[in-house]
Amino acid sequence: MRSIRPLRTTANSITGGWELTNTNTTDPSGPHSLDFALNGLTGMTGTGRADAPFSITKSGVTRFGGAVGILSSAPTDALDVMAPVVFGDATERLSLNTGSIGFNRKVANGQIYNTSYFAYQFQHTDGTTATGDFLSLQVYAPSGANVTGAAIVINGAGQVSVDTVQSSYAFYVNGSAAGTTGWTNASDVRLKTDITEITGALDLVQRLRGVRFHWRAPKDRGVGRNLTLPLERRPTRWKLSGRSDGA
Repeated sequence: MRSIRPLRTTANSITGGWELTNTNTTDPSGPHSLDFALNGLTGMTGTGRADAPFSITKSGVTRFGGAVGILSSAPTDALDVMAPVVFGDATERLSLNTGSIGFNRKVANGQIYNTSYFAYQFQHTDGTTATGDFLSLQVYAPSGANVTGAAIVINGAGQVSVDTVQSSYAFYVNGSAAGTTGWTNASDVRLKTDITEITGALDLVQRLRGVRFHWRAPKDRGVGRNLTLPLERRPTRWKLSGRSDGA
């Protein structure tokens, strides 16, 4: 049997019927495919479109000619899956779920696929502000225990942190840091030119007013305002301003 066709709605025609058809019946050695296609039939003659929505070839290749939905009733992309999915073999499985990508870890329940290795997970935390919305890299031991939930974090404001979640600095490390070269300080004398001595510098320093103080409550600090210190009455090159980071 070459095809399975729906019953005709009239004596000799079908409009918009589905047909399951073997595309090659004359050459046993040639390519074959089993197609499930939408056709309009007149006198039992197919007039359907060439790109069958679904077909299976002789070699076992499955082809889709339209959008495919899994647990999605109205897919708009080539593949629309509204459920957790897993890829790869037992040595390194990749797990996907809403807002999560797990390497060797099933994000739906925390299962470690290969307990000989550590596992890692990218986790997106939703937020209504730039600093409250962030993507973090989490690390898990072979046992499934959490090593750190914030190995590297970047938020919507572009601020990056290591081993913590913070929103005060462009880059922040919760712990010691090292590198193959020295730390670059934007105020380093080696980065400046046309350096000249200021006369009477000691006198200006002696006029600084040393104080002890307690911080105001955070809501009363007015973060972001320019808090000019008493030295503003001195030459403008000595004018200091409070920084918004509280330093």
